[in-house]
This record gives sequence, C-alpha cells and structure tokens, in this order.
Amino acid sequence: MKKSIESIWKKGFIQQDALIAPQINDLYNQKSIHLVDKFQRTFKINLIGLSLFSFFMLPLSFLVGIPFMGVPMFFILNIAVVYSYLQAKDLNEIDKTTNSYNYLKSFDRWLKKRIERSIRLYKYLYPAVFLSIFFGFWFCDFGDYHLGEQIIDLLNRFSNNMILIGGFPLLVIGFVVIGTGTVYYFGERLYRADMRGIYGRVLDELELVILEMEELGT
Repeated sequence: MKKSIESIWKKGFIQQDALIAPQINDLYNQKSIHLVDKFQRTFKINLIGLSLFSFFMLPLSFLVGIPFMGVPMFFILNIAVVYSYLQAKDLNEIDKTTNSYNYLKSFDRWLKKRIERSIRLYKYLYPAVFLSIFFGFWFCDFGDYHLGEQIIDLLNRFSNNMILIGGFPLLVIGFVVIGTGTVYYFGERLYRADMRGIYGRVLDELELVILEMEELGT
C-alpha cells in the first residue's frame, strides 16, 4: 500500500521503532539547533551593535554640540545591553538533552517570558530616549546657534505674555509631557515592533516548526 509523505512523517515522528523515525527526529533536531543558534547569533550581533554605537555616539555628540543627547543615550543603550545579556543567561538552563519538541517549546516559553520582562523595562527606556533627543536638540550648541533660544524667540513673536517655567515655555513643557506620555503608552507596541524587525524570521520559523511537530503528533 502506498503511503503519503504526511503519513510517513507522522509514523516516523510518533513511533520510536519506525524505520523512518531516526531520520525525522534527526531532521527536527537539526531544525531546533539551527533556530536557537540563529537566534543567539542575531542576539549577539544586536548587542554588539548597540554597544559599539553607544561608544561611537558619545564622543561624536560632544563634537557636534549635542552632549545632552549623547550622554543619556550612552547610558540608555548600555542599560539595554546589560539587561539583555543578563536575561540571556537563563537560556543556558533549558534542558538540551530532551527531544526537539520539548526543547523548542521550552525555548518558546523562555523567549515569551523574556519579551514580557523586557517590555516592563523598555516602557521606561523609550520615553528616556525621547527626552534625551528633546534635551539634546534644545540645548544643542552649533557655534552661535542655540535651538532652544531660537524656539523661545519664535514663540515670543506670537505671544507677549509667554509663561516660562524653569526657562522652558509652558507650551514646550506641555509638548514634552504629552510626548513622553505617548511614548510610554505605546512602549509595548514599540518593543514588539523592534523584536519583529530584528528577530521576525526566527520567530516565524519557530512558530512554524512547533506547529509542524504538533500536527505530526496528532
């Protein structure tokens, strides 16, 4: 009797004593190792890239006159790097001696747990980035050009009774408060978008392979 490829795969996946089983199991073992290795490589490249960018941006910000952006961005990026590095240590606790399905499910649970933890941090880091960009440009020093002073002069043209608080126009303070609150509100979406942009292929492959395994096991 001829068997479909799907039935052969199911038999090989489910029955330990089936002739095809070692081949199928080996296939998924390779897929599992490939997926996790691919994630780790991308993860490492991302951390190295963020760290190098922060060390490049710090002295550059002083050269171009935006140290109020460069200094906080340096600390923000390295906080993200250190936090991510510490989070990744838990990955080594996943049991690699188990079968491919359980290994990938454990990796999937670890990844989702890491994302949820990171969201709580990044909801504050994204507003910090927004504030560092704002203050960086507000206090920028391009020779005789000071953006903050230019904005105040511009607002003075439209209002002679402009209210200043700590040297900042009330309108500007309102913009900063609303902007910071908006970035905080969308922090989770921003982080998930970042994750999708960096690890999108790995996440899709992981979901597909787990689904294949579950279908073969039914």
